[in-house]
Amino acid sequence: MKAPSSLTFVQAAAVFSLGVATAAVGQYLLTQQPSKPQRQAQALPIAAPSSSPVEVDALSAEQFSRICSFFGEEGFDKIQHAFVIVIGLGGVGSHAAHMLARSGVRHLRLIDFDNVTLSSLNRHAVATRADVGLSKAQVLKQRLLEIVPQANIEALPVMFEEAVADQLLAGPLVSLYDSNPACILDCIDDVTTKVALLAAASAKGLKVITATSAGGKADPTRIHIGSLQDSVRDNLATKIRYFLKKKNVDASTITTVYSSEKSRCKLLPLDADQVDNPNQFGNVENFRIRVIPVLGTMPTLT
Repeated sequence: MKAPSSLTFVQAAAVFSLGVATAAVGQYLLTQQPSKPQRQAQALPIAAPSSSPVEVDALSAEQFSRICSFFGEEGFDKIQHAFVIVIGLGGVGSHAAHMLARSGVRHLRLIDFDNVTLSSLNRHAVATRADVGLSKAQVLKQRLLEIVPQANIEALPVMFEEAVADQLLAGPLVSLYDSNPACILDCIDDVTTKVALLAAASAKGLKVITATSAGGKADPTRIHIGSLQDSVRDNLATKIRYFLKKKNVDASTITTVYSSEKSRCKLLPLDADQVDNPNQFGNVENFRIRVIPVLGTMPTLT
């Protein structure tokens, strides 16, 4: 069975409401050669996957039957055997990982040092009030396994840093998957961390798709897929390009999901206590503590 030639994965993903960033991942996966089993897996000491992959049984075959019939067996096989890393599991990353799992990607590595907060429930894909205070990575892993029990999900509650880039971007622990990630989805909202990831992925020759800021924006018709060099009216993208240029990373080679809408809101001001004791209010030392108002549907679409 062959996939309809007149439709791209991006168009199809719109039908499935995957979100732009997730659709961009899918489009890339479908252009790759079928995965080949590996005899040995690279070790990642930080965490182990949830379970070993199993043959698709009757239940899972029915669960993914609509997607398989749409893209064809060959296309769906590429999706199933892809290994995708999602870094940053907030409004953008949680929805991307959620829909990648629902679309048949059977091996995900989820990376985020942060915990679920009450204020993040307006945009997080699966978290509830009962999850407040728990690791975003662990919460998302648990929910995804309830949806796709045969998936292999690595949940790493750590911050991405240059010092651990080799470990976090290494191949999966399960031997039936590629030795390198098919794609990395960058959903980080901090400039320093984002630059570290993009520079590391570029140096390793790994495919990465980055999502820029959805905060303070509300027009879904202004969301685009292009290169980081093309992104306009996005302060986060401007800063990223500046620092990547210092690292000799070509911004035009990085696929980017961005909004061309001018931000409607500014960063919320700090109160007196936050100004006097900033490290007491941030998640980690020297990490941003100011926040921008976010319409929950925008990061979902991104």
